[in-house]
Amino acid sequence: MPEELIRGRELAQKIYTQITRHPETHAQHIWLVQSVSTPSCGTKGCIAGWAVALNLASDELAMPVTADPDHYAARRRLAHRLGLSGAAVYSDIAAALLGLTFLEGEELFYNYRYHEDNEHLSDEEYAAEWLRNHFELEDNA
Repeated sequence: MPEELIRGRELAQKIYTQITRHPETHAQHIWLVQSVSTPSCGTKGCIAGWAVALNLASDELAMPVTADPDHYAARRRLAHRLGLSGAAVYSDIAAALLGLTFLEGEELFYNYRYHEDNEHLSDEEYAAEWLRNHFELEDNA
């Protein structure tokens, strides 16, 4: 695990850059998965998954998320560093890393499709727009 955690606006900018430069690595319906079919980095995940992934050491991230219990141990260690329960899920950890309130986390990670103003946006467009607006990020286009 890296010495210093990447947090707040800096973390949001890294996630934003990842999903706008490599939209094939964003999938809001999965936490995090390594895949040989994702050529740019081999990893695909949601916003919360990327927040966690960017705070794991490369050897921890290289572990298959769905099969290796050591990856869950890495997630638990990260949760403890943040003062969260070891049972914290990715969205709890990501919200803490990004400095989001509970409602902001819910809006970004889960409830965006329920708002009619967002129906025309893809997952990637919504996530990028939300991050850019909330954190006043620099556009990478």
